[in-house]
Amino acid sequence: MIPGPKGDPAFAVKFKGFMRVHLLDKLNEFYHSEDRVPVPWDYLMACLISAHLGIVQYWLEQGRDNSPWEMALMFTLMTQLSPIQSGLKK
Repeated sequence: MIPGPKGDPAFAVKFKGFMRVHLLDKLNEFYHSEDRVPVPWDYLMACLISAHLGIVQYWLEQGRDNSPWEMALMFTLMTQLSPIQSGLKK
């Protein structure tokens, strides 16, 4: 179940399903209500899931140059801070 040109085409479907469940839990935990999110959740979920899938695909194409733990940390930072803020050095 690997993405990419020679990989399993079902990967994206399975990944999106997995992410939908886990991101929804985190969004509910963080926002406590769909009413507090300035855009509809279905669009927010589509954006976050597609971005995460793109990052996983890029990570695999680059030869997994970061550990899974480092990738999870990057996902968390980009989701919580926004991609732009997470790229700014302090």
